[in-house]
Amino acid sequence: MKTTIRVTLLFLLLTAILGCSKKESSDVDPNIPFYQDYKMVYKKFDNITKAKATFREKNKDGTRLELKAPAKVLCNSQTSSFSNVGNYFYNWEFPGNADAHFQLTDNKSRVFNNSIFYSEIRNIDFKETFLKVDLNGTSVLAWIGEPLQEGEFVMVIITQGDQSSGSWFTDVTSATSIDLTKDLMFNLTTGNAEILLSRETHLGDVAEPDGDAGGQRIILVEVKKTIEMY
Repeated sequence: MKTTIRVTLLFLLLTAILGCSKKESSDVDPNIPFYQDYKMVYKKFDNITKAKATFREKNKDGTRLELKAPAKVLCNSQTSSFSNVGNYFYNWEFPGNADAHFQLTDNKSRVFNNSIFYSEIRNIDFKETFLKVDLNGTSVLAWIGEPLQEGEFVMVIITQGDQSSGSWFTDVTSATSIDLTKDLMFNLTTGNAEILLSRETHLGDVAEPDGDAGGQRIILVEVKKTIEMY
């Protein structure tokens, strides 16, 4: 099993820089298709669903687009305000475990319908017996849920007030647990803490691509609980 720090100052800096890199869709030749990137996040602890979308010029490596008329995007028939903070420019929030039905209109006013369904989640959760984490890095988090499959990863973060650990990460196929190693404990101390466990699944290509631009669908489930650091 491998672990790595997924969130570093360099990564955050690069994200901020890339987040500012965009083009208005009205400046793109109408014959150039849009790459579609859709994500759905189910936060089990709050029982809410977040849907996300971003679009790129021509393919997955193209410049991200701010949609201008006639181009637009809806999710579950709702509009979204534009924000270039983070990887996804368009965001929605729905109560409960909602499905996400995206409708993209491109520069030629063609409409593309793609969905992510709650039923596509591969579940993950904590075992009831998982109550403590050793600051010396000997703890192993074995989750409830099927082993990891290709195209999935699990990530763990622990927070105490304004302090947080690094991100433990594994994408090893067939993994059922993750080692909470000492090297990522950072400024954590003894006492109560909050642990976040997430499972992300890449579901494959979109059903209705814009020409040959392609696209992807991603689903993520998050669970959280209070634990004791010792």
